[in-house]
Amino acid sequence: MFTYFHCYHPQTWEAQKECGLIDEHAGVRFMQTATLPEELKFNNLAAKGSSFYNMMLENRLPMYIDRLQGGVVFEDYKFDWRLVDYYREILGDKFIGFQMHEWMNNLASDLRRISECIGDLPWTEENITKSVMSKYPMNYLWLEAQSAKEYALCGNPQTADEFINFAETLFRNRYELCSGQLIPCDSYGLAYQTEINCGVKHFMPEIGAQTPDTRIQIAYARGMARTKNVSFGIYYEPWGGNPFSTCCYHKEDENEWGIKGLGDLAYETKGCNGGSSRSLQKRIQLYGYFAGADFISEEWGMCNTFYDWKDFELTPYGKIKLDFLNIIKKYPEEKIGTPYTPLAVVLPKDLFGIAGLDDGNNQTVFGYPLFGSAAKTMKNVRKALKYLLSNPSDMIGCETANIVNSDIPDCIDVIHEDYINLYEDYEFFVDLTGNPGFSRNHRCISVEEAPEILKNLLPCEVSGGVHWFVNKTADGWLLVMFNNSGIERSVEKGEYILPQGTQKAAVRLKNGQKLNILEGAKDIHFENGTYHIELQPGAWFLAKFK
Repeated sequence: MFTYFHCYHPQTWEAQKECGLIDEHAGVRFMQTATLPEELKFNNLAAKGSSFYNMMLENRLPMYIDRLQGGVVFEDYKFDWRLVDYYREILGDKFIGFQMHEWMNNLASDLRRISECIGDLPWTEENITKSVMSKYPMNYLWLEAQSAKEYALCGNPQTADEFINFAETLFRNRYELCSGQLIPCDSYGLAYQTEINCGVKHFMPEIGAQTPDTRIQIAYARGMARTKNVSFGIYYEPWGGNPFSTCCYHKEDENEWGIKGLGDLAYETKGCNGGSSRSLQKRIQLYGYFAGADFISEEWGMCNTFYDWKDFELTPYGKIKLDFLNIIKKYPEEKIGTPYTPLAVVLPKDLFGIAGLDDGNNQTVFGYPLFGSAAKTMKNVRKALKYLLSNPSDMIGCETANIVNSDIPDCIDVIHEDYINLYEDYEFFVDLTGNPGFSRNHRCISVEEAPEILKNLLPCEVSGGVHWFVNKTADGWLLVMFNNSGIERSVEKGEYILPQGTQKAAVRLKNGQKLNILEGAKDIHFENGTYHIELQPGAWFLAKFK
């Protein structure tokens, strides 16, 4: 069953139940970070006999721990692994493990920070600690992926290959620490090939306004999840806006992270008008659900759901969560079908993953230069994925780099060459393997041919520069459309739409059947076999046909 992981906090859990957020789709996101007081950390808050333990014993909800590392200051927290085993025993497969957050880009940013601070000094634990604390005199040492001791032991990689080996070793070490229950949460660095080969059973790309190319994140996660029949979800981060910040609806500026200000972490809230739009929050959740995600979680959810932790009035953020839960009840998984992706982009089997798609310099990985065939491969991969999955039509507003409108439908998966068992699931392949034998043995087309091939394969045609895809259901098809253009948001003015961002979509069904409109546009007229549908900025549309 589809799961929405809600943050557990002893002050707010009952309030979430009372307002309807905790329902049959509920899972638990257990917060664990260095900035929390000891009584709210895992060994104490989740101890046997605690309120949390008893609640989980009674309800057996899906659960994961957010997080093991990444995105916050690193803490070598000594988990009581016997206690972890109790939860594994209680929950079985519903205990899905520990989130490892943005592990490749956090590692890269740590290495850059240490190099800038330490200068020519030897990479010792003492020098790393003193130099970083000297430049960034925070309450905690500003490292996110490893401890100063680990960096001193590993040294500073100098080449792309050394960095990738460093990163993969780090991932495998953490995987073993968690007995295989590691949930990677990638954003700029999508390392699904490494993660799948290591044995992960779940992963969750981080999605939001500060992370571009959402369609690529979803296509790659969905394709790679299918290769080993594992699950993928999405992790919504609410950063963004002007000036760049995160939102916090809580009147006292409290949050589930225990972060008090810039002394704890280099971040900034700007109140209820900070961060990305509520429109984007809504569309990200809907997109993830209809595009095949198995679960959703959120990075800054508890400080945004209620205005305070006393009266528990739902905020606009909290109301969108509640509305979304009502949508998935109205359209359960068995009714929405499976995303129809007749085309797969095939990457080389030895490519560790995808990194830096928004990097204007196609010859680097996290700043490390690539050379020869490695540089050529990464350049080809980036160029092809950008063309097929991040090729925006005209868009306006402040959130135009993540989920984009496009004339190319969102009906593509991304996989790697070594997953031959999947080849019968696709009609055609865009071959980026660099292996001449692959194209000889499979139905391959060029990047440029793909849009026309998709036009012929899909059961309908949609024009007008919107974001769209179709799902195959037991009794026909589901058409999903979004207008991701025309949303503006700033701390000064709040959130508003730009009317000129309205899109006019034209939908033609190939079999002559009629659309059964389920959700969305009000301005619709039918003429000469074509539905003309006006989508306001931020609007979404759902219809069935056979």
